[in-house]
Amino acid sequence: MNGTKMGFQNQVGKYGLYIAMFGALLGGIGDVLLLYHPDGNYEAGDYLFLADIPPHRLLIGAYLGILFIPFQVFGLAVLYQKLKPAIEGKSWLFFFAIILTLFPGIAYHATCAFTGMYLRIAQDLPADQSDYMFQQFDFIKLLFEPLGAFLALGFFVLSFLYSFLIWKRETQLEKWKAWFNPALIYTFCIVVYLVFPLIGNVLAPAGFNLSLFLFFAIIAYERKK
Repeated sequence: MNGTKMGFQNQVGKYGLYIAMFGALLGGIGDVLLLYHPDGNYEAGDYLFLADIPPHRLLIGAYLGILFIPFQVFGLAVLYQKLKPAIEGKSWLFFFAIILTLFPGIAYHATCAFTGMYLRIAQDLPADQSDYMFQQFDFIKLLFEPLGAFLALGFFVLSFLYSFLIWKRETQLEKWKAWFNPALIYTFCIVVYLVFPLIGNVLAPAGFNLSLFLFFAIIAYERKK
């Protein structure tokens, strides 16, 4: 039994980052299918852009994220091992923070398809019924916006904790990798969205998973001595 367990752990250590990159890449593609709108305007907070997303894109985008984003757990397991010398004794807190980030994030991803269909139906109804549907939407947002808040908070806190641990403590990671945490990569995507909307309209919705794809790639990269 112990041999099987060690064999599995060795396989995760060897391939975990690549499995996570695969999950993040497909999750990012799912984000684009689910959220991309040529006009952008994601920051408005009214989610009306979702009403223009075709149902087949909502369906495929939702399932790509739900099925493949969890694969990032394998990369996080490798990251944990590399940070372990710096977080010994506090591993429970590390995993708790991951759970509050990853799983609400997956749930939030799934709600976007329902939100898009709700708004599409609301727009197609007669005016009085449409007004009623949009009035109820403020309550509907309470069912998914807190999930997005947990995702954003955990994403940024864990990103900067990662950099802090590499800078200030001993880990198995090279110090230069502290400059490439997911939050900084995601912030770059947002800057591109604001400055070059044509490209940023694609990068912004894919930002979370794209930043994790690049992050896992950076962790996997080993410079030749």
